[in-house]
Parts: sequence; structure tokens; C-alpha cells
Amino acid sequence: MRALQESRRLLVLSGAGASTASGIPDFRGASGVWSRFDPREFHVERWRADPEGFWRLRMRLMEELDLAHAKPNAAHEALASASASPRFLGHVTQNIDGLFLRAGHQEERLVEIHGTAAKVRCLACDRFFPYEVVGATLPPPCPQCGGPLKPGSVLFGEPLPAGAWAQAQRWARDADLLLVVGSSLEVTPVALLPGLALERGARLVIANATPTRYDAHADALVRGAVEAEVPALLRAAGF
Repeated sequence: MRALQESRRLLVLSGAGASTASGIPDFRGASGVWSRFDPREFHVERWRADPEGFWRLRMRLMEELDLAHAKPNAAHEALASASASPRFLGHVTQNIDGLFLRAGHQEERLVEIHGTAAKVRCLACDRFFPYEVVGATLPPPCPQCGGPLKPGSVLFGEPLPAGAWAQAQRWARDADLLLVVGSSLEVTPVALLPGLALERGARLVIANATPTRYDAHADALVRGAVEAEVPALLRAAGF
């Protein structure tokens, strides 16, 4: 694919479709997570008003995702390998499963824009801990100071981390090509990044199983399974 071969400042934007081959269900599909859970139950106000009830639901959700047994697939591994290239500008992922880092992705070139489900954060001492500190006591206390813990991922009603969002926008302005991998481009504000990149003259390649709002602006569309298509695209482009 010529656009990818010619890229010297590649930015990747990935979503849930990058992880479905690892056994992690998407959230918004017909049989996705939100078909079995009410997303309103995971609003930050629910956590504030009823932390014990929130955490009971959160624990059920984590059992459903089963992140401990998920393994990086070929798409994670290919993007992790590509992240070491000097032509690789950065990667913004909407995924909270941590599989890109487990695949060996360069940490400084990855922004987990929605945080990570693998950790929890204490709002009293602002420390992060592995999710496994959540135990039988609900709501779970901070193991360091006893303060309130919340998930390390961004809840509904919460803003994106300011530093992460600022970095994502910088990359979008500087990229010469944006490769979208497994994202429906429906969740804002992350879905605004393709428009920002296009305004700055970047080219766009979309690898997603279903159509997106930006398809008409793409230099190329790839509809196959991303775990097969993305490694092949990156290899052919010299990443």
C-alpha cells in the first residue's frame, strides 16, 4: 500500500477491534459488552453515590473481560514491533486491556487514552495499584493509605486525562499518515483525531470490519480481520 510505504511519521489509532481476536469482546457491537451491561451503571456519579454497588458490577465486568487470560494477537505484536521504527510517530489506543504493552510496545510511543483496566487509582494519595488489590472488602480501600479506589480506566462522565489528550492531538497534527485499526470512530473526543490529521494534510488508511464516518476520506480501506491484515500491511510498508 503506497500511502503506508511512503509514510515517515505514522500515527496509529486503535480500538476494540484490535483485541477481539484475543478473546476480548467489543463494547458496542450487537453482542458487545453493553448488550449485557447497562453502561449507565459505570458512570462516575454511580461510583460516587454507591461505591459498593458500583464495585460489585465492576468485578462482574472484569470477570466478563477476563483480561488475565487474554494474550496479545498478531495485530498487537505487529504494532509493538513497528513502534521501534524511527518512522513510527505514536499510537493512541482506546483499549483498556493493556495488550499492546504486554506485546512489547514502546511505552513512550503509546497513549492509552481511556486508561487501563489492569490498574486502580487511589484518589487520596494518587497512587496506582494492580487491579488485584480489589478483594472481598467493598468498596476496596487503598492498600497504602486506606483512601477510596476507582478503576484506572476512564469512567463515563470523566474527562480524558489532560496530558494524554494533549499528546494525542500533537501527534495528530504532526502525522503524515493515520492508520486506524479496529475502531468504529464513534466515541468522541477520540473520533475527532482523524479530522485533525486530515486538516493538517495527513493521509488516512482505515482497517476496520465495518464502515466508519471517515471512509469517504480514506486513501485505502481494509475490511479483513485486523490480526491478519495489519501485520501484512506493516510488513509490506517496511515497518
